[in-house]
Amino acid sequence: MLSTYIQFLQVQTQTGKMKLEYLRRREEREEKEMFQRREMERIKLEREAAEFEHSKQSANIKQKADRAIVSIFVSGWFFKKA
Repeated sequence: MLSTYIQFLQVQTQTGKMKLEYLRRREEREEKEMFQRREMERIKLEREAAEFEHSKQSANIKQKADRAIVSIFVSGWFFKKA
């Protein structure tokens, strides 16, 4: 009977160790996934910021070109050369 009880305790101990190992691995996996999600979000935000900056610069260049064209026509320079 004592040996059966000791065997029972050994099984309980082994089960506890297995549960702890499972929980440790799960926690590591969740931390890794959380880090990957954060990294992907950071990359996404950087890409969106770069796209916004590019759009803003393109709009500024277009606006400057439009103003230059208008000023050419307003000043009559285009018609004087022709």
